[in-house]
Amino acid sequence: MAEKDEKDVCENPPEIVIPQHPDCNPEFSECAHDNRISIDLVPGKCATRGADPHYKKGYELYHQGQLDDAMVELDQSARVDPERAETHLLMGDIYERRRMFDEAIREYQESLRLSPNDGSIKFKLQNAISQRSIAHRK
Repeated sequence: MAEKDEKDVCENPPEIVIPQHPDCNPEFSECAHDNRISIDLVPGKCATRGADPHYKKGYELYHQGQLDDAMVELDQSARVDPERAETHLLMGDIYERRRMFDEAIREYQESLRLSPNDGSIKFKLQNAISQRSIAHRK
């Protein structure tokens, strides 16, 4: 079976919804926090192609679970390239993992403004709004 070339993999990433909390097992379909986040399975070199060094480092740190350090790099990336939707999307993911839904919603809205046709951003925004509603009821 022939492997897909980088261009095909980068332009047609698979998508899955899995738990994103450190204490949730991604093998299970349910998240202990009732908070699932859509992520892509694109290899890092595709997800960071054309990005500034701060975004690349933030992306790497995020996937290593170093959220505080990732946020510092992503904040720098947003200053360097404020029009990169992926930066705001990843910042939203970090806020959502921390259950900081107002901040996550703000970042997802900015990401959606920059990339209005992206279905995964719309999904994440709707999920964060729903999770905020659930959190406020408790």
